[in-house]
Amino acid sequence: MVDAKAAFALVRDMPYQRASTREPEAIIQEWRGTCSGKHYLLDPILWEGGLESRVIMCTHRFTEETTADFPPELREAVVRG
Repeated sequence: MVDAKAAFALVRDMPYQRASTREPEAIIQEWRGTCSGKHYLLDPILWEGGLESRVIMCTHRFTEETTADFPPELREAVVRG
């Protein structure tokens, strides 16, 4: 049985860096991934653990109002576009 919390933490703590592909095998082999690659890896792990999961795409409009709690350097990046 898969420990979903441990699997989530393991993938979350993996370095955030683009791998050669978003395929789970590449993410594991290169031990890095961006959002989509990490999600494509975590999805089948959660299913194996008996948890229903699916990867969906969401968008978010970053504005000065929605980033008020961001560190200054990230807020500046939002303003610059």
